[in-house]
Amino acid sequence: MSRQIVWMSASVLLAACAVLSAGGHSRASDEGRPADRAAIVEARPVDRRAMSHAPQVVPWRTITLGMFKRQRALLNALDDAHIHIGESAEEALHAAAFMVSQDSSTVQLVVLKAEDLGFDSDMVRLGDIYVKARQLGFALCRPEIAVYLRLAYRDQPLGDFLRVAMEPLMTYRGDAIDLTLANTGTGLLLLGGSGSGDTQLAASTQLVFVRPAEIAQRGDE
Repeated sequence: MSRQIVWMSASVLLAACAVLSAGGHSRASDEGRPADRAAIVEARPVDRRAMSHAPQVVPWRTITLGMFKRQRALLNALDDAHIHIGESAEEALHAAAFMVSQDSSTVQLVVLKAEDLGFDSDMVRLGDIYVKARQLGFALCRPEIAVYLRLAYRDQPLGDFLRVAMEPLMTYRGDAIDLTLANTGTGLLLLGGSGSGDTQLAASTQLVFVRPAEIAQRGDE
């Protein structure tokens, strides 16, 4: 099966890596960082009192899942849309843990930054962001949401990087990977980065979370 794996010129690749690093998006886990899945998926109870102070975030985008019943069909859709895929993202998307929904459903997505969640430091651990977001009632995205969103978000601004808050997938080498949507001028990209809970992100990093029905109902009252 033909894949649109991204091959960038040296200058464009260096620019993309600089944005991923300086903008809070970690470099791909090809660097050999150990997997740190436990630091990401640690679940803490939703803090109901904290939820009352959660950001009143309106839905950014609504995604319909279940249109592709097989993993290969969803990945072929990326090919058909001429989406370029980074090497580590390619490995993650072929992982056994990457599952697709069989039933049709919709999810409301929001874009949050660490500073929106109450962090006031310049750099924040990814694991800490996830814990805080969950306490406020927001949810991580299932990995397939990143692919559906990449297919739908065709008007992503040039130079924009949008990280998907998700439980990481594992590469063949055992690296924990999350996914980032990007537009660097070479086409629309789906890139992999370190999904370790110790990954340091700039507080201004944009992350996509799921807006659960409970928050939606509260915000729509």
